[in-house]
Amino acid sequence: MFSIVSITSFLVVVVAVVNGQFYGHGGPGYGHGHGVVAPVIAKAVDHYAVPRYQYSYGVDDHYTGDRKSAHESRDGDVTKGSYQLLQPDGILRTVNYVA
Repeated sequence: MFSIVSITSFLVVVVAVVNGQFYGHGGPGYGHGHGVVAPVIAKAVDHYAVPRYQYSYGVDDHYTGDRKSAHESRDGDVTKGSYQLLQPDGILRTVNYVA
């Protein structure tokens, strides 16, 4: 019986220490240097990477007549690009943009 009580008491103390709830004499943060567990404060670090990418693609299908292409690049807050497509009336439309 004594070993069951000892093990139970030990587990309660371990759980209290792990949860930061065991403060010793005098309440949270006061005590006499024994049994005091200080809370761990972790600072969140925000790693900000500048968005940077570039892509392009194109289709030139002679069988279906599908012809189009696009290109876009981004560096930080500036996005630039263009796309082209062959319209059904035969006109090649080009669109350039900056955002």
